[in-house]
Amino acid sequence: MIEAEEVSVHIGQKALLNRVSIHVRPGEIVAVVGPNGSGKTTLFRVLCGDLSPSMGAVWLEGRPLEDWASTEQARKRAVLPQTATLNFPFTVLEVAVMGRMPHLEGTEGFKDYAIARVGLAMAGVGDLEDRIYPTLSGGEQQRVQFARVLTQIGEQPPDGRRYLLLDEPTSNLDLAHQHRILATARDFACEATGVLAVLHDLNLAAQYADRVLVLKEGEELITGGPADVFTEGVIEQAFDVRVQVIPHPTLKCPLIVPLPDSCGKPSVPDEKRRDGLVPMSTRNA
Repeated sequence: MIEAEEVSVHIGQKALLNRVSIHVRPGEIVAVVGPNGSGKTTLFRVLCGDLSPSMGAVWLEGRPLEDWASTEQARKRAVLPQTATLNFPFTVLEVAVMGRMPHLEGTEGFKDYAIARVGLAMAGVGDLEDRIYPTLSGGEQQRVQFARVLTQIGEQPPDGRRYLLLDEPTSNLDLAHQHRILATARDFACEATGVLAVLHDLNLAAQYADRVLVLKEGEELITGGPADVFTEGVIEQAFDVRVQVIPHPTLKCPLIVPLPDSCGKPSVPDEKRRDGLVPMSTRNA
């Protein structure tokens, strides 16, 4: 299990996180949601070990995160950041096989390329393996990076437990690939993988997550199952937007429908509308 207990992060006098706790067990998907600036990426960086908390602690499999050697940790869990800059002319297959680096004792072999090809197929980019990575679109590059992290944990460790940490994995993807990424994460969860995903789309979180943590201004607003967390009151409190929450027509999860003109947009003087400075669609804001 990955566990953070009452972690806080302070930059000067500002608290980016304030006593936030979370745990991710093998076999489940935990989504972290919240408005911009709520502390989602800060929490993600703390859980990955990229940022030390000012207070609190993080454990992996019952051991403090700082006690794990970097290679040992990388064999157990893989991290997909928001952006991954890579400008060298590597092929897509070469990028994917980079995920095998923590497992290598020499150069890559047949087994490593086979695992990388499986990761590329899962991410829907198997047909791109000979393409040069920087020539791909942003969405294609993101899917290749997802294939790289799948390659990293593609081989189950001896104890069977592994972890996948995803920071906004669907941000540059079209609708079909958003669902493909999260459905693949669900497949891994079914094989004793603990998945944490920072998401902006609440309906994706409702559909794929077992539990959801809602952050606001660096603090935990609520944690629970999607049906308990995604209520009209909680969403309005967290995001300052009015919604209607209805049963999904085909799935056992809530469906969140934003209501028109519900975002608290500031009113605009009529003379500015007449001057053409503001779209008429804001008239009822």
